[in-house]
Order: sequence, then structure tokens, then C-alpha cells
Amino acid sequence: MKRLAILAASILILGTVTQAAETFKPYGSVSQEAEYFGNYDTESNKDYMRFTPISGNLQISEKASADFRGRYKFGLHDGDDKTSSSDFRARWYYNHGTLENTKIDLKSMVRFEKTTKYQEGVNIDPNSLMASAIGLEYTAEYNLKFDFAKYFPSNSFITVDQFSITPSYAYMFGNGKANHAQTLGVDLYSDYTLPWGFSAELNIYSFQTWASERRAISSSGQSTDNFYTTAVEAYLYYNHTLYTTEDNATRFKFLFEGGFDPYQWSNKRVYGITRANDKVISNGAEYNYTLYAEPQLRIDHTLTETTNVYLGVKGHYTNLNTKGTSASHWRWQPRVVVGWSTKF
Repeated sequence: MKRLAILAASILILGTVTQAAETFKPYGSVSQEAEYFGNYDTESNKDYMRFTPISGNLQISEKASADFRGRYKFGLHDGDDKTSSSDFRARWYYNHGTLENTKIDLKSMVRFEKTTKYQEGVNIDPNSLMASAIGLEYTAEYNLKFDFAKYFPSNSFITVDQFSITPSYAYMFGNGKANHAQTLGVDLYSDYTLPWGFSAELNIYSFQTWASERRAISSSGQSTDNFYTTAVEAYLYYNHTLYTTEDNATRFKFLFEGGFDPYQWSNKRVYGITRANDKVISNGAEYNYTLYAEPQLRIDHTLTETTNVYLGVKGHYTNLNTKGTSASHWRWQPRVVVGWSTKF
């Protein structure tokens, strides 16, 4: 009788698990976006477009998910300013659950990113910025997040949504070239919900790079194949709905984001060199940063239960430093963005 009861319980558990697996359906969203970047107040004929033909996320199973993004930048005027560039990123996640006898959540991430040119204010990972600085186009990374958010008490003033200590390894390589580099580091990722529609994000990256080829670090000919880098990303966000129609189909919003994207420092300057004779062709930077503020007025309209379209007008106010010297002056840039997204 006891064995029969155990067998019946086992069949019931197995049936429940099977039914849960059968009823789960993948879901996610996809979007497209076009954004016009106007001239800074000190420039002319420098405006350009950035088109995102595909961006989205997918919940593959109860524990596995992914997101992806492809973007193209192209100038609107003849000459060097018309040169196009692109970046592509795909990330895969697996939720391992809670570490035994703790409140620590474990999550793996695998990232592949291709970028052909550094663009300020577009959220490119510091590892990929390092790859670009030493002439490599592709980055493949694995990291394991130990999320301690559940150890922080929540209150009406602040909620810690994520506080992850994250060991990482990245491999960077060029297009059809034998040269490559590797990084090993420990990062911090953290997200916070604040009152009155505000939220914040703080990420700290710390990694050592080993390159297969030596890079010039001074105009006198000194070179090295390893360098240490640390970078800080700090963002503040605000989301406030100014007006909503009675059917809630159309919403007029004021949005804001700003901060460092990122502040980056390296213990050695990396100088540009030509492969023919290792001649120094440009000054390197011990550190660089983009400090910016971007208010936006935006209209969202729900076409169907799953599809949304939007139009936004932005004012991008930025202070860009990439020379390792004093900061440049603040500059305004108008931007206009239009896009749509749908859920499935």
C-alpha cells in the first residue's frame, strides 16, 4: 500500500511537471526605431541618422531568455561625415535560481557584440570600448551574476532591484585577423527604484586586458600587451505621464535620462599605431567619459493590445572628454525619434 501511494505521488508530480512544461509558451517583443541626430550648436553638416532595424527580447523558457539589437549609423552629407558604422549585440541569460541556503540569485549571461565605431551615449559595454581602442571589432563574454538584492530592505524611498557582483571573462578579436585579446574582471551591476517616478542605475567595471600584440603607450616607442581598466556607468531616469486620453490609448509623457556613459580610466595610454612601422598616429587617453542629460517629450499610442507606436523629441546636452585633459564645453544637440514595438 505504501509503495502504491509513493508510486501514485510520483506519477502526480511527474504529470504536474509535464503539464507545466507543455503549457509554457515563449513570449517576448520586437521593435524598430529611427532616430535623427542634429548638429551640435558649434557644428554644421554633421547631422546623421541611426536606424535600428531589429531590437527585442525573448523569454525562451521559464529560466532561459535572450535579447538582441542591431543598429546602423549613417551620415547625411558627402565626405567623411557620410561614413556609416554599425553595432550588433546579442545576449543570452540563464537563471540558475537561488544559491543554496542563501538569498543570492545566480544568473549566467553570454554576450556577443560587434561594434565598428565608438559612439558616445549609446550604451556600449566598456569591454567593447577597449576592443575598439586596440583595433578589434568583436567581443564574446561570459559572466556569472551573484545578485544580493534580497539582502537589502525595501522602503518607500528606495528599492534595490539588483545588486550583482559579477566575475567576467571576455575574448576580443578582429575581422579576419589573427590578433586578439582577453579580459578577466569583476563587475558590479545595480538598479534602484526611487520615489516620484525616478529610478537609477550604477555599474562598475574592473578588468585586466591581455593582448596578443603590443600596443604603443608613448610617443617615444614604449609598448605593452596588457593594461588595467576600470569604468563607471551612472544613470538617473525619470518617467512622468503628463496627459492620457480617456481610453488610455494615447499617452503624452515627459522622460529624462542622464549621467556618465561611461567614465573610463586605464593605467596606460593606448596609442593608435600603423601596422607597417608602429608609427604613433594619434594620442591616446588615460581616461574618457561622456557626461550627458537628455530630456524628452514623447507620445505613445496603442494601436492594438500588443502593438505600440511612439514619437519623441529630445534635447541632448553633453560634455564629452576623450583627450585625458580638461573637459570640453557643454553642447546641445536636437534629436527626434520614431518607432514601434509589438509583443507576442
